[in-house]
Amino acid sequence: MRATTKDKTTVYFNQIYATATVDQKSRSNRAKASRGGWGYNRNVSPRMFLNTFNDYEYDEFQSLDLRFVLGARAGLFRDLSRK
Repeated sequence: MRATTKDKTTVYFNQIYATATVDQKSRSNRAKASRGGWGYNRNVSPRMFLNTFNDYEYDEFQSLDLRFVLGARAGLFRDLSRK
């Protein structure tokens, strides 16, 4: 993560790999998954922000070759100190 007063950039990556042995025999069912992505947040003004992200996922056990997600959003901060 890299954060400043105006923006924040994040990158992540997760991986899992597992096998099973039953009665000294290896089983073909195993977990093998990878996930990763990045995100960017930008404060446009004191009350408005923009966000974009991109995620990737691979999961051999679920026969998922590649899942790709792209997204963006805009929002407003609410001033909770006012009543």
